[in-house]
Amino acid sequence: MWTTVVTALWITAVYGQMPPQAYPYNVTLNGQNAKAEWRKVGEDRIEFQVTAPTTGWFGLGLSPSGSMRGADILVGWIDENGKGHIEDRYAPDFIEPTLDPQQDWTLEGSVRQDGNLIFRMSRKLNTCDKQNDVPINTIDTMRLIYASNPALPMKTGDQFHIRKHVEESKGVQTVRMFEDTARTPPQPAAGEDIQNVKFMITENQVPAVDTAYVCEVMPFPPVDNSDLYMIGFGEIVTPGNTDLVHHIILYACNDQINATFPAKRQFDCDTDKDGIQGSCTALLAAVGKASRPAYFPEDVALPLKKIIDKKSFLMMQMHYDNPSVRSDRIDASGVELYLSNKKRKYDAGATRFGSIGLDWTVAIPPMTPEWTIRTECPAQCTKRYPSDGVRIIGVELHTHLLGIKMYARHIRNGKELAPISTDENYDSNYQEFIMFDKNNQPQLMPGDTVVVDCVYSSTKPPNVRTNTTFGGESTREEMCIVFAFYYPAVDLNMCMSKMDDKDLAAGYKIPASEPLTYANRKNLMAFIDKQWTPETKEKMREVQNIAKQTFACPLADKPNGPEGFGSISGIDKYEPYHDPDVCGSSRQTRSSANALQPGLTFAFVLFLRY
Repeated sequence: MWTTVVTALWITAVYGQMPPQAYPYNVTLNGQNAKAEWRKVGEDRIEFQVTAPTTGWFGLGLSPSGSMRGADILVGWIDENGKGHIEDRYAPDFIEPTLDPQQDWTLEGSVRQDGNLIFRMSRKLNTCDKQNDVPINTIDTMRLIYASNPALPMKTGDQFHIRKHVEESKGVQTVRMFEDTARTPPQPAAGEDIQNVKFMITENQVPAVDTAYVCEVMPFPPVDNSDLYMIGFGEIVTPGNTDLVHHIILYACNDQINATFPAKRQFDCDTDKDGIQGSCTALLAAVGKASRPAYFPEDVALPLKKIIDKKSFLMMQMHYDNPSVRSDRIDASGVELYLSNKKRKYDAGATRFGSIGLDWTVAIPPMTPEWTIRTECPAQCTKRYPSDGVRIIGVELHTHLLGIKMYARHIRNGKELAPISTDENYDSNYQEFIMFDKNNQPQLMPGDTVVVDCVYSSTKPPNVRTNTTFGGESTREEMCIVFAFYYPAVDLNMCMSKMDDKDLAAGYKIPASEPLTYANRKNLMAFIDKQWTPETKEKMREVQNIAKQTFACPLADKPNGPEGFGSISGIDKYEPYHDPDVCGSSRQTRSSANALQPGLTFAFVLFLRY
């Protein structure tokens, strides 16, 4: 039992029935059979309502990491006289949360109803209490932690302390605070027919290996593609396999994949002896762990004719994560496309930003709290955008287990604008398309650049690494990708870069006798793994900032043509963006006071997995 005694701050409660209030955002707290709901009030406040089946206290915390340590915690209860209480606390460690000297929550109402404790409260999104509070924003992933005890807090005079939570009552739920948690499917307009078309991998016995990539070529249903427009997508996971299915990507294939292929052709993506994947690169859908359906804005749709006309075959890539190496798992998961028969005002396109590489060119040193991978989509590629630019409608940020932060930066004329997307509390187990509100769609203009920074930690439990983590397909290796849908569509299915091989090799002092090739990757990895010292890390950070970058933005009809490849002298230098100043102090935008971040980048491989 906790024994710490703190002084409670009494807050006036609202008695009796609370007036009903609609909340656009909500999440079920599964371990408690409880519910948290919230809404934005004005420009700078948030209101929560919590419903929990407890006779005692209930605690809800904002935690960047999902841990109790460092969490900003609210504790609420109704005493024997029917009076509601809330306390603003914080957890410096795994002890009874400490009362915050700056009480920022206001109790708006409380009531007991049908065996539940219901309390409603509000606070500023950013309280400017940098010591003990966690700011609530519209960008980052947030972990809601929760716990309860059926006993009321103990009172001695004006002092309270809360008994330790019941172990089975605690839990953590990952959310994005101001995304549409319902993601309600669009309602058909007059004369519109919306159909859900499922693409499922043929039932297969999942390979008994740690990580497996299973690919399958499948025909598009026998419908008139010229009259179909994709307006969204979602994942369908075989019941019981949510732990197994890491991600699913659906690509459209070019006319090299034709009727000579069997109607269903499943193969190991790793071997792909026929080179099928190189002919199937037009992204249709990408879903990851915990994905919810993604719906396009009402005036945007992706015309299937543009990517499937004369390309009647699709390819599904399934990434299975099977760390227990079980041989008895059967799967038949897939992707569902939401298709309309009505053309919309704008045609959507799909693209990818970030790093390319599945080998030695990605090297995250062991026991390193933060290591950054940097890439750039340069102006040489974005010049294909129309004169009035393109608008991003949604992105999915992707790394594997070591990823802790991601930034998709927007640069124009040497100045960083508001970010396309960032997540300073990145969770690799919570990956889905982040759909932007119509009024907040980032606009990329011809000549703009996109810099993607992925930040990794090899010291953060449970993913502590004592050896180098390299780029690769396994979830225990790493990647750095931003998938994006945008409008209007242009010929730019990918815009990515990597650090120059020779500059990278010089930084590591790789002997000239070692070929810088994928075939020699094991020898290169073994060499790099032995090089890490504090001096080597600092050297590689310097190399990152000065090394040349090789970029790739191939044309769809000329995938290997020279128009889509080139090099730049390095990541562009730019004046960094500043977050709005709401606390009376100037501060740089997310992650650093220097626009140039330390780290390494990936090597070039045209076909991407994640």
